[in-house]
Amino acid sequence: MMKRRSIIAAAAAITCAARAAAQPAFPTRPLRLIVPFAAGGPTDVFARIVAQRLGEILGQQVVVDNRGGAGGNIGADLAAKSPPDGYTLLVGTVSTHAFNLALYPSLPFDPIRDFTPIVRMVDVPQILVVPATLPVQNLGDLLALLRAAPNRYAYGSAGNGSSNHVSGAMFAQAAGVQIEHVPYRGSGPALQDVIGGRIHVFFDALSTTLPHIRAGTLRAIGVASADRAPQLPDLPTLTEAGLPGYLSYTWNIVFAPAGTPAAVVARLNAAINEVMAEPAMRARADAMGLIPISTTTPAGTADFVRAEVARWAPIVRATGARIE
Repeated sequence: MMKRRSIIAAAAAITCAARAAAQPAFPTRPLRLIVPFAAGGPTDVFARIVAQRLGEILGQQVVVDNRGGAGGNIGADLAAKSPPDGYTLLVGTVSTHAFNLALYPSLPFDPIRDFTPIVRMVDVPQILVVPATLPVQNLGDLLALLRAAPNRYAYGSAGNGSSNHVSGAMFAQAAGVQIEHVPYRGSGPALQDVIGGRIHVFFDALSTTLPHIRAGTLRAIGVASADRAPQLPDLPTLTEAGLPGYLSYTWNIVFAPAGTPAAVVARLNAAINEVMAEPAMRARADAMGLIPISTTTPAGTADFVRAEVARWAPIVRATGARIE
């Protein structure tokens, strides 16, 4: 009897192995990488750089699909409801997976339950910039200007619920100023209006602001991170400049829909980690003002996302920012 069972078990194992061998290696067709923001913003720019190299490693094209709107919720929801086969991925940010839980009364997806985290690629510190034509040189000048004329000046964002929005709301609360919020459909259009002087305060990634800072069309006031940006070593942090403890950043994490097979997740994790480990890619990220992350596992990335949700939800609620 035991011998018969052993024979049956061995036959079953052989059958499973044969079926696995018969399955074509992932991927066998192009992948879609959803960016839940408009083209031209920092998330989009870096996603396109990674997508090109990732496609070369996987042997299949990785197509970036911009689905902006609702602070990233539209694109995130599309990704969450896509087939869990690894062919649709999402570049999630602190907005889609942490801020929006506190900003919106309800979401069409659960940022924890409906996604499988694959890999954390970069952290993105925010820079506070103003138009070069605004008559301020530093944070003290800016706060004096804003306090002297409540609600006369405005800060822009990539849309309600975006990291720019929350950064601006946090800034207004921390600084004790009254300043209007003007949402745009993406960071690109908002940035152009800051350069043009129609918007007066803007928080955005160094990757998109640095060329304009160097060109003299934007003035950098401070970096919203714990440490100074190596690209602008003379620029103080906002804590150093007079807003103690002010931190605002985002990150780029690649997610797949929940239920994506573990083998596919492992393949994608390995491939993206390979991309991010390349010296040329790390140099590119550094030049853009991004902070490349060392090799991360899906489990470690999931732990990070859960910690970020716990960290940011009370902070966002404390700003009073709310989207109905």
